Amino acid sequence: MKDIMVTNPHAGSSNVEKPANDTDSAGVLVIPTVTGVSPGSGPTTGGTNVTITGSAFIGATAVTFGGTSAIFNVNSNTQITATTPARPAGAAQVRVTTPGGTSTNAVFFNYQTPPTPTVVSVSPSSGPTAGGTVVTITGTNFSSATAVAFGGTPAASFTVNSSTQITATTPARPAGAAQVVVTAPGGTSNNTVAFFYLNAPALVGLTPDLGPTAGGTVVTITGTDLSGATAVTFGGTPAASFTVNSSTQITATTPARPAGPAQVVVTTPGGTSNSLSFGYLSTPTITSLVPAQGPEAGGNGVTITGSNLTFTTGITFGVNTASFVVLSDTQIAAVAPPGTGTVLVAVATPAGNSGTLAYNYIPAPQI
Repeated sequence: MKDIMVTNPHAGSSNVEKPANDTDSAGVLVIPTVTGVSPGSGPTTGGTNVTITGSAFIGATAVTFGGTSAIFNVNSNTQITATTPARPAGAAQVRVTTPGGTSTNAVFFNYQTPPTPTVVSVSPSSGPTAGGTVVTITGTNFSSATAVAFGGTPAASFTVNSSTQITATTPARPAGAAQVVVTAPGGTSNNTVAFFYLNAPALVGLTPDLGPTAGGTVVTITGTDLSGATAVTFGGTPAASFTVNSSTQITATTPARPAGPAQVVVTTPGGTSNSLSFGYLSTPTITSLVPAQGPEAGGNGVTITGSNLTFTTGITFGVNTASFVVLSDTQIAAVAPPGTGTVLVAVATPAGNSGTLAYNYIPAPQI
């Protein structure tokens, strides 16, 4: 070991020990020695952070892997941290160069070809053509994935959660199946897993389109792209139940709601439909019949007064049906059918039947 003499004109001289790897006891520069590298393997794309151990590393000017220079940092005389450069598959000798020379020890870093990613499933497996569906892609060898595509269209965004899972947001695409593909340093995945782009549902008709506020009306909804429906609502209230009969038909049971129009909407993985109006009706009531009697032959006009009469579908005098005209929500003009005795008059609407009022049939006079 060679000493360095430092002289201070005010304080005298002192001895400072030189770095351990500068020279040996005879003043000859020491060649560095590499004894290990950890981890000992990594991908051909490089980028693996490794710790190199050995001796005489102070003042290192280069670190190479199979002759290819690496970025490195000298931590101490016995340790260097380095980032592997990209290289072909195979063993690459790790060498350290200092002013004393280049190490020659047979320590190798094994470059490995990264495995090809595989896609096993995507969940959910369908969504709207507008994109924006957040999906979970499961598979293998996803680490360092560089791209995710749906039918060749890059994902709106993606995050690699682990080597077996990626979260991605679907891009906009036309309706149909789109192969889900992941690209990583090891290559491009198989393309056998598809995400299905769906058109938003469209509603055409409701039958019937009126019913009581108590709910319970079975309604047939017709339209397009109704398959896979996840919700049917009436004015924002979920249907009591529904069944998807086909891509063009759903049968739903109305929930209870206040009187008035309620917009019917169907939701599928493809989006939310347009709306059609279903009318909730209060039960009809009748308060008077004018006149409340007439001849057994019938044919006389009777004014029926009450409430919720707009959607009247039928009027009965006992067991006989009367012809009628709805004048307003509170009044109906009816023609009494033939009959005998005292009968009960009732009004029927899609919301149900009214209460009853008595009507008297008067026999013709006998001579």
